[in-house]
Amino acid sequence: MKTNNLAAFCVTLLVPMMLLMNACKSAGSKEEEPLPQTTNSFGAMIDGTNWKSTKANGGIAVVGGLLSIVGSIDDINEISIQMIGKDLKTGVDYLFEIPAKEENKMANLIYKRNGSVLFAKSGKVRFSTFSNKKIEGTFEAQVTDYINANADLKSGTFTINF
Repeated sequence: MKTNNLAAFCVTLLVPMMLLMNACKSAGSKEEEPLPQTTNSFGAMIDGTNWKSTKANGGIAVVGGLLSIVGSIDDINEISIQMIGKDLKTGVDYLFEIPAKEENKMANLIYKRNGSVLFAKSGKVRFSTFSNKKIEGTFEAQVTDYINANADLKSGTFTINF
């Protein structure tokens, strides 16, 4: 008898709650509306061949202020730029140097080609727009794995919208 009373209580309580939740969801829920799309892009000429990412994103970490901008084709082919994102200015060349220097905001570029990692030994990044809504700029770099692989990245551009 106790089982029947418990089942009746659950049906009496849960069914109206589920109906109410569904009514609220269909009456004014924003979950069914598509999210606005942003247009991010990231590309470059690598050794004379056009390289364009299929996915681009970026942001600045609240703690530490690290700026990261990444363009990727897949998990084994991507370009990423990292630097200290505090007090960056537009129209200034931030150099990729080894060792990284404070005046260049510790700028670094990594090119992952078919899973092999190449690091910028020289080059630069320049921002044309830097705000809390958009980061846009250009870059170029000479990269190496310090053994035998090298590549030349030219005419690089990125646009990241927040």
